[in-house]
Amino acid sequence: MFSLRLFRRGIFFALPLFLWHAILYAQTTFTWTGATNNNWNTSTNWTKIGGTSTSTFPGQNAGQNDQALINITSTGPIVNANVTTNSITLLTVNGTGNLRVTSNFTLTVTGNLVGTGTVTQSTGILNVTGDLTVATYAGTGGTFGYTGTGA
Repeated sequence: MFSLRLFRRGIFFALPLFLWHAILYAQTTFTWTGATNNNWNTSTNWTKIGGTSTSTFPGQNAGQNDQALINITSTGPIVNANVTTNSITLLTVNGTGNLRVTSNFTLTVTGNLVGTGTVTQSTGILNVTGDLTVATYAGTGGTFGYTGTGA
């Protein structure tokens, strides 16, 4: 027989676990606008949507679940500072969007790098630990490493 008391007790114990999981794994999406300049680490170049990230641009702070979306038709961001906090879990470059890694800096993506756009690397280090599926990778220098699948 159904017991309302047992039901309430179950909700009492299950709800905090569900909320803890939702908070712990809540993702924040950063969409590139390029409103100020083309620097990756300028917070006013990104629109932040949802999640619980304490970062003002993707990858700023460690322990976050940041997702970056570059979905524009003009010049995309240039990685002009080390972004190695292991916080970027998904980086998407779409359309004619272009991500550039230059100047001996490092960009680390601890998830997938995907999209229909272009990733350009002339110097610096680009590390991807998930899958790599972009339309064009134009690497003329620097170090590129990934441990996932794709090409």
